[in-house]
Amino acid sequence: MSIMDHISVRTFKATRCKRCGIVIGFGDRCEWCQHRPTGHVDAPGDLHGRHHSEWIGTVQVLMQEDDAYALQLLLPRLIGAAQAEAAATGKPSYGWYDDQLAQLEERQFGTKPTRPRERDTDAA
Repeated sequence: MSIMDHISVRTFKATRCKRCGIVIGFGDRCEWCQHRPTGHVDAPGDLHGRHHSEWIGTVQVLMQEDDAYALQLLLPRLIGAAQAEAAATGKPSYGWYDDQLAQLEERQFGTKPTRPRERDTDAA
């Protein structure tokens, strides 16, 4: 059972794929998951067979719905995917997920980020 299996599939505003959790308009699974083999291994930058940038809409919907549980599961995995892609390509990591996680933690726990983001340390 994957971590994504614990994310609620239907929310008040959006329906998500039962397999990967990405926001979809209708049906139980997104088109990608209907045809993806179970043993699929993600490439650097991917999460559940999708490039991390394809998850931006899902993160935005989860933020609008204030689904903190799903965001706490999803954002660290997206950060890892973006960092893996950065390591493989030699380009800076996409920091938007870091920003979203920091905002979520500040809202939920009243904490400020304890570690600098990767791109902040690159500028130093």
